[in-house]
This record gives sequence, structure tokens and C-alpha cells, in this order.
Amino acid sequence: MFRRRAALYAAVSALLYLALLLALRYSYQKVNREVKAGYAAAQQELAGRMAAQTSDELRSLGRQAQRLAMAAETVCEGRPATCEKLFARQIPVLEKDGALDILLLDGTGAVIARSADQDFFSRRGMQGWPPEAVEARRRALVSKSRGAVFSNVFTYRDEKNVERPGLVIAAPVFARPLARPVTQEVPTAGAPGAATATTEVPPPVAAAPPPLEEEAPRGELENAGAVIVPISLEPVASRLQKIGAARARRKVMLIGPGKLILSHSNPDYAGASAVEIMGLNTHPDLKAIFQAMAAGRAGAAEYYFPEAREEFGDARWTMAYAPARTPAGTWSAAIAWPHSDIPLHGAFLWKYLGVALCALALLAALNILPLMEFRRALNAGEELLKMHDISAINEILRNINEELTEDKRVLEARVQEIQSLHEQNLHLLEHVARNQLELFGTIRKPSREQRDIIRQLKRDVEALQKKPEGRFWKKASEE
Repeated sequence: MFRRRAALYAAVSALLYLALLLALRYSYQKVNREVKAGYAAAQQELAGRMAAQTSDELRSLGRQAQRLAMAAETVCEGRPATCEKLFARQIPVLEKDGALDILLLDGTGAVIARSADQDFFSRRGMQGWPPEAVEARRRALVSKSRGAVFSNVFTYRDEKNVERPGLVIAAPVFARPLARPVTQEVPTAGAPGAATATTEVPPPVAAAPPPLEEEAPRGELENAGAVIVPISLEPVASRLQKIGAARARRKVMLIGPGKLILSHSNPDYAGASAVEIMGLNTHPDLKAIFQAMAAGRAGAAEYYFPEAREEFGDARWTMAYAPARTPAGTWSAAIAWPHSDIPLHGAFLWKYLGVALCALALLAALNILPLMEFRRALNAGEELLKMHDISAINEILRNINEELTEDKRVLEARVQEIQSLHEQNLHLLEHVARNQLELFGTIRKPSREQRDIIRQLKRDVEALQKKPEGRFWKKASEE
């Protein structure tokens, strides 16, 4: 009875603990999802700020190139040396934003002035200009507005012979057609019909340049050339890394068209294709994220990257991304982090494990008394079982002793009978001996046959007088 009650109590406690574990597991998963979602939302907002800053910086570079083009309209006409001095003064200002060179081209594409002895592409040993730069120059020479033209991203090799991403900003340079002298007849003072004098009227004063807007109308202006500014994306990328890489284990990247990595926390990745260096073809979930970025979407998604387990100890990652709508096209700013790097993620786990252990300790304490009672009951049952077994064995031994006692009594009776017969035999032998003496004692000289008979009788008498031998008769005599 008590054993069943203790077993029922232990079963109920086990079920309660199992229910508590399930509730803790559900609660932990819910909190974990909320923490990850909140952290992903914060990182997505940060990626959006990075994307906005990238777009603003490129637009600022475009405005600076546009101002240079407007200055070239008034300074550089017929004075290339003065134009080169202007560019030489401006290149240190623009270098901090990634400018590599400043060139002024005429309408045919010939170089009129530059900031250095050789243009940037010649200094880098490139065979001609990249196709992206040539296309940007062509678009600037036929542009209908003052807005700067941005090329697609291209790669070049820096001083360390490492491929880096860059682009070209081309701002159109316009020139006003020369106004011809206008003549009008002015009558001279004097008599009527006197001759009239011809007076030269100066051309109208040129109006102020239009505002810096991409779609500002040219009016009567014509394309005279373009200012070309090759740009390195490294300064933009370094400022992006300072914004996003607050934690060492987090990866910040800027992705351009064609899944080209423009910036990455690992400098070796810059200028490389994400398809090759990150193995998108072997990671379908990561490939889907890059496809969403290429489509200009914003979001956050988890992916599995086993190659990062050795370095970061975690293969589960999340990437938050946002589109950067720049003048050079739609790029994407992204931040990736391992799940073990989420703040409070491990703290929540340890808290829930602590609650589970405390609950286990409490239930164990509540079950100590019933378990002790159950143990005592079990020990008592074992003692009773042992006593029952001893009683059965004693009963068997008692029966065997009774049987042995009975057999012993029978044997003793048989022994007494045999002893009485032996005593009778002894009396008979004595009587035979006396008769023998009486029969043969008077014979003075017996014959041989008589002597043989006498010896045989003697042997027979001695054999009859001998006690029974053997282990049984010996123990019987001792008892």
C-alpha cells in the first residue's frame, strides 16, 4: 500500500517537472525569437543608416565634381596652365573622399588639363581607360543637364597590386556661344534728313550660372567638355566600417551590382565577387539573401555558414541588409553576425537553466521523505522475505532431522538385536569349547585326522568370537 503511494507521488512529481521543463522550453524559445528579432531590426536600421550615408557621400562627390566643372567654364577657357593649378589645389581636398585624379577633357575626348603629369589610369599601368569610365565620359559629353554622371563600378590595382573597387564621376562642362556685335542706326543732330551714324551695341551681360541640380536646363549652353574624377571607394568603405563594426565578430559589407563586394570587414574581400569568395552556389540560403539584395529589397534572414565555425565557434548567422540607392546604381549595405554574438542570448540561456536546476532541487527536496519511507518499506519487505525463506529452510531441515532420528532409532534396535544374537553365539561357542575339551581331552595321542579337525574347530570358534568390523559398527560402539 505504502509502496504504491510512494510510487504515485514520485510519478506525479516527475510529470510536474516534465511540464515545467516544457513550459521553460517554450518560454525560452519565445524570448529567444523576440531577442533575435529585436536585434535584427536594430541591425537592419543600422544598415539603412549606412546605406543612406553611402548615397549621401556619393551625391556630395557628384556635387563637388559639378562645382569643378562650373569653375572650369570660367577659369580654364584658353588657359590650361591656370586650369591645372586649379585642379592641383582641389585634388588634396577631394583625396580624403577618395578622389584619385582630376582631368578636363574637350568635346573630342582629348585631355586639356590634369592634376598630375599622368592621368590615374596611365599611372596604374592600365591599357587604356576601363569601359565603365569611357561610357561615363561619353554620357557626360552628350548630357543635357549639369548633373554629374556616375559610371558603373570597376576594379583597379593599387600600389600593393591588390584589386580595389572604384568608379568615375564625369561632370559636363558647358560654354556659351560668343555674341556677335549688334548695330543700329542713330540719327545725328541737325537738319532733318541728315545722315545717320552707326553705333555698336555691346552684347548682353551673361546671367548667373544655374543652380546645382541634376536636371537644370542648359538654355543656350553647349557641351564643351567634361571634368573626369576617378574615385576610390576605400574612404567610403572605411567610414562604413567605423559605423557598423562596433563588435569585432560582426561583418559589415557593401555589395554592388553583380554581387561585387565593394567593402568588407575583411579587406581581402573588397573587389572580389561574392559568388566566388563566399561560395554562394554551395550555400542556398545565403544565395537567396544576395538575390534579395540584388533586387533592392531590405530585410533580415538567417543562414548556415559552416566555414565560420572554426573561427567564430558558431555556424548559425543572420544578415540584415538595406538598399543604398546611389547615383551609381542600387547597392546594398549589410551587417552579418553569429547568433552567439547576440547580446543577452547566452544570459537568457543560463537563467533558464538555473530555473530548471532550482526546480529540480525543490522537487528532489519534496521527494526526499517519501523516498526515504519507500526505502524503509522496501527494506522491511526484504527482511520479511528473508525471514520467510529462513522459516521454510528450517522446516525442511526439521523434517530431515525427524527422518534421521527415526532411522537412527530403527538402526539402534537392529544393533541391539544383532548384539543379543552375538552374545548367544558366544555362549554357544563356550559350550562347544567345553564339549571339545571333554571329547578330545582324554585322548593322549590324537591321530592326524583328529588334529586337523581340532584345528578347524578352533579356527571356527575364533572366527565366531571375533566382533563385527566396519565403519558402521565402529561408530555404533563409540556412541
